[in-house]
Amino acid sequence: MVTPAPVRSSRHVVPQRWRIPLLAGFCFGLGYGVVQRLMQLELPRGGQLVESFRMKEFPGTTLESLRLKLGEEPRPIRGDLGALEQEEQQRKVETERRQREQELEAERQRERLEPPLSRELEPAPAPLPLPAPAPPPAADPRPPLDPPSSAPSELLTP
Repeated sequence: MVTPAPVRSSRHVVPQRWRIPLLAGFCFGLGYGVVQRLMQLELPRGGQLVESFRMKEFPGTTLESLRLKLGEEPRPIRGDLGALEQEEQQRKVETERRQREQELEAERQRERLEPPLSRELEPAPAPLPLPAPAPPPAADPRPPLDPPSSAPSELLTP
């Protein structure tokens, strides 16, 4: 006897092992969506959530408490860079002015201590430099034909 071959059905069957996690994920997603919508509705709440702690100030001593303790009047904190740069420039100008005054005072003292020089002992003014000599005319490429008139022994004697 011949048994008929099993016939495959065209129906797609999801394996059994994926059905339970798929159903659980769908339920969690649906619950999350419902809770999110209810939170957005802002229904009147009977039990309002209150912070379980009171906000405290930052620990440490504040600037105001130090000023009150020391008796100083409030003044702005020096953090203005423009004002700091301007003060620095003023200090530089003041130091340069003092240096110039000291140099002038030292010059005056030197003039007072040095004896006056007579006109005769003063150095003469430096002569003006002479203009540069004109370049020599183009030299003749031919050597001279006449020998020099002085003998070599005359050149060596003083």
